[in-house]
Amino acid sequence: MDREVFIYIKIRDVNSEPETTTPARDLIADTLAAMGSDQQCHSDALCARLSMISPQYAGWYPRSFAGALAAHGVVTRQIWGPCIESGTMKNRYGVTRQSLEAALRERPRASNLRDHSRAG
Repeated sequence: MDREVFIYIKIRDVNSEPETTTPARDLIADTLAAMGSDQQCHSDALCARLSMISPQYAGWYPRSFAGALAAHGVVTRQIWGPCIESGTMKNRYGVTRQSLEAALRERPRASNLRDHSRAG
């Protein structure tokens, strides 16, 4: 089989404006901000609130949100709370403030462990 390999090279015109990059967002801090004073919140409600905080979160669904949180050690679980569609109380996946705050506390400790393992 013959395979053609294409290489794309991006060349920037020296007279054009420099490319701007969107600064990285802190998902845990943004999620805490989106929760407001709530102690727990459904993932679908948090996705809607996060999209108002930053366009970076636009189009997120509860499953993608759960995957992004899992990368930070936060696991979604069943949460009893108001449904954003009907306002009635329902059991859906979401997060607790306690789990998010625990993830924030673990950050420096986890990075210190990684740094020490490289030195050996």
